[in-house]
Amino acid sequence: MIYLFLNRDDHEGKGNKTMNKDIFSFVIYMIHACANHWKQNPSEVYRKMKSTNCIMGFLVPNYEMLHTQSTGYIIEDIREYFEVRGISI
Repeated sequence: MIYLFLNRDDHEGKGNKTMNKDIFSFVIYMIHACANHWKQNPSEVYRKMKSTNCIMGFLVPNYEMLHTQSTGYIIEDIREYFEVRGISI
């Protein structure tokens, strides 16, 4: 179900890289990893990512570099991405 939302809502003209199966799996993994780390519901983390264009503007375009990093490192990057945009965790 979330796949439909990611493709429909975040892909339309935002970012220049398409979301293949590997990238999609990575995005879903990071939504759940952030939710677990921040003790939030995954749907709330997704809403924050969507409202800041984190998925198609940060995670997807930087997938090649990010997916080689540790989960903790990426969670911190996402936290900083939110902080710069005025989103609290």
